[in-house]
Amino acid sequence: MNNDFTIVELIKKRTSWRSYDNLGMDEEAEKDLRKFISNPGEPPFGSKTSFHLIEAKAPERGSVPGTYGVIKGANRFIVGTVERGENDLEDYGYQFEKIILFATQLDLGTCWMGGTFKRTSYAEKVSLKKGYALPAISPVGPRTQKRSTLDKAMRFSAGSKKRKSWSDMFFDRAFGKPLSRDDAGQFAVPLEMVRLGPSASNGQSWRIIKQDERFHFFGRQTKSLLKTYKRAFGVDLQRIDIGIAMCHFEMTAHEMGINGNWCKMDHGQDSLPSGTQYFASWETQK
Repeated sequence: MNNDFTIVELIKKRTSWRSYDNLGMDEEAEKDLRKFISNPGEPPFGSKTSFHLIEAKAPERGSVPGTYGVIKGANRFIVGTVERGENDLEDYGYQFEKIILFATQLDLGTCWMGGTFKRTSYAEKVSLKKGYALPAISPVGPRTQKRSTLDKAMRFSAGSKKRKSWSDMFFDRAFGKPLSRDDAGQFAVPLEMVRLGPSASNGQSWRIIKQDERFHFFGRQTKSLLKTYKRAFGVDLQRIDIGIAMCHFEMTAHEMGINGNWCKMDHGQDSLPSGTQYFASWETQK
């Protein structure tokens, strides 16, 4: 990332875009994007990942094959794979979101796609290996000036602009005790960037407990969506959302000069609310 935009500005600027100009991106922008994709940094849990910028062929303003009519006009896609493992999807979401934010910095449109694409088509393009998964993709390129009717409809149905309140997501030492912005202190900004993050079906499943300067990340699983995702796509998209949240929190904190690392530890909760699962903790370094 360069200094043209802050992480906060990029997170606020990013929005899902499904309509593209089919002009191809600027040569220098494509060069920069390919370079970043080739090495987006290590993920929190060390999963083996690989990301690619691939070409797609579509008629001008027409639907891109393999996207079920959702994406129009795009001729480049970001596609990534990850070796299956315990925290593979969290790592994938973390790294892919870093790439999405870098593309946003280049003023390119993107759109997280976890379900509305034909996996076999894109698996062939990246020679998907046995034991690896292809959890999500994104078109990338110059946006159209106006959204398509379908794009507007999908954003409306997903409630893309709606966000849960702080009291629903962030807690002070235990579930049931909402964390105020004042009590969050310097971490109010990283937490707000988590709140603004994209998520599958806009489910916003993140739940975070603050214990002094440790932050425990949980996911509030929606059973109906979980069954749908696994049955239809073979991927728990809500785990990818946790990785996105971790990315937003860490990058914002680091930009503010707050250092820390990810680990798994005792989160101090005797019991968890139904459907809630612990994933990781951020421990601030003094």
